[in-house]
Amino acid sequence: MLPMEPPRVLILTALESETRAVANALALKRIPAGVSLWKKENVIVAGVGLRAAHADRALAILPQHRPQLLVLAGLAGALDPDLRIGDVIIDSPFPHQQIPPGARAARIHQATELLATPDAKRQLFQSTGCAAVEMEAAALAPLIAAAGVPLLHVRAISDTAADSVDEDCLSLVDTDGRPKLSRAAGLILRRPSALPQLLRLQRDSSLALQRLGQTMRHLAASGWLPA
Repeated sequence: MLPMEPPRVLILTALESETRAVANALALKRIPAGVSLWKKENVIVAGVGLRAAHADRALAILPQHRPQLLVLAGLAGALDPDLRIGDVIIDSPFPHQQIPPGARAARIHQATELLATPDAKRQLFQSTGCAAVEMEAAALAPLIAAAGVPLLHVRAISDTAADSVDEDCLSLVDTDGRPKLSRAAGLILRRPSALPQLLRLQRDSSLALQRLGQTMRHLAASGWLPA
């Protein structure tokens, strides 16, 4: 059963691009004094940085905002070989929640290390049965416990189970999840062969972010998030 009124929601993202995709989808406004904070009525989006390096920002919001629902939203890597770029996975605590069109209900694995190869993804898929993997939830475990509210996990696939992930790509964003263009240029100069992968990563991430935004709008329209 849907809640009678949209709950107070705290949405956490890692990359700046994820934060903007979610904020734009929900028509939120940036809080002038905040760092990666966007708000509209009873929903707040907070950027916690790559691997939740700035989880303290979100933790500081809890006492005043008192969310009734936590949402982790962003990009993820596929473990299930049937998933394609832009597919959206929802790991929901609500068994009867209506899943938006184009999304799929499945479990998302909380990793502490990057899964860089198809073989590593295959092994994790076989051992866990999870459809996708991300690297923020484990670092956010203390915050999630402190909130004491349901956790809704929404992730769009930006690399498939067959894709390798270059670990150097993680160094191309700072801890706030913002791109470091000078470092990307340096990587291309050192390794020209990295350019095709970076272009593919940009293309695939753009599609995934677009689908993420669409799913967040559907969740708002269905009453699970403030519209």
